[in-house]
Amino acid sequence: MLNQIKNSHRFQYWFAFLQAFPILMIVFNLSFFVFFRLYFSFNKISKIKISNSFQILAILFIIGAIASVANAVDVKRSMVVLPNFLYWAIMIIFFQNYRSSLNFEIIRMGIYRGLILLNLHYWIVEKTLKFSTPFNKFILENGYAILMICFVPTALKYVLVKYGNNRAYLFASVATILGFLSGSRAGAILILGGALLTLFSEKLSFKAIVQLVIYGLLSYFFIFKTDFFNKFLFQVNPDVHAVIFRSQEVFEEEQSMLLRRLMVEKAIILFEQKPFTGIGLNNWTEFKVDFRGDFAGSEFVINKNRLEKFSAHNSYAALLGEGGLLVFLPFILILYTTIFALFSQFGKLDQYQQPILWSLIMMAIHIYFISGMSNSFTWYLLALGIASINRKS
Repeated sequence: MLNQIKNSHRFQYWFAFLQAFPILMIVFNLSFFVFFRLYFSFNKISKIKISNSFQILAILFIIGAIASVANAVDVKRSMVVLPNFLYWAIMIIFFQNYRSSLNFEIIRMGIYRGLILLNLHYWIVEKTLKFSTPFNKFILENGYAILMICFVPTALKYVLVKYGNNRAYLFASVATILGFLSGSRAGAILILGGALLTLFSEKLSFKAIVQLVIYGLLSYFFIFKTDFFNKFLFQVNPDVHAVIFRSQEVFEEEQSMLLRRLMVEKAIILFEQKPFTGIGLNNWTEFKVDFRGDFAGSEFVINKNRLEKFSAHNSYAALLGEGGLLVFLPFILILYTTIFALFSQFGKLDQYQQPILWSLIMMAIHIYFISGMSNSFTWYLLALGIASINRKS
């Protein structure tokens, strides 16, 4: 039994590491193969039992995904991604079943080291050397942003506990700067938000919140509003600069923001046509709709060519339009029940649960701006969050 537990710890570490560093490929991501080893290592300790509402919701998610494929506009396109949906749901069932056997300290260490390697790969191999092989994939701007959003809080907490405040502040500063340099507007702000909450959540009180508000207002008027900061931020990240200094214009005229709003409209139209099963998983770009364009600024984007070929840029819209209620509702219930359950225990959360909560909140916001739930690491974070609720120490 002791050897089996040690084996499970080793595979927990490598699975966490490869989720935070999802670059290595042998046809599939390496984490996929480690998951099977992790499953067999746990299966020797005990068998899987379906005994929890989250597991039932995951099964309903599987049923919804299969129903969506069966009623898809293009069944072949849907079949390509169906294994991903099954894998994500099984991950939730699996981690929930073995939650008392999870070693969150080992998982946290794997995430921290994986995130370090991710940044070395992204900024040196991908951005500088532009070196690609069949065994390492490029993750691009949005992929990098959501990875940082998902895992910076947990990695930061690891640094804080292991190395102390000074290194933690340095780690948070570097992570935030890299977020701004990446070019993702929402990503940069949410990375900063997750880092700040992780650093100061244990000190949160009414007094601390008042101090934070006062500090934020002072920073806004005496730092953000200065010409120096204005010019500096414009050079570092023009997109974030636009959100801060020209927010009204951005929301009314900025093309990518308006396209996202148009894609939400598309999701609603698709839902009205096929409310239960959607048009089929992975069929978003195969379906053309007549846009109404009944929002401010729609005239800037509604006449673009081949609008149907634009991706959803919104995980909620994609799941609703492609999967219908049978996929969308289980997902929403899983995600927000997890966040609510953790938040309701806020004063009792331990050092592992707190950063997971902040990551889930930031992720839930960010997937409104990108189709981020098509990545296994977002579901891994969700599975960890579920497993951490009322877990046995």
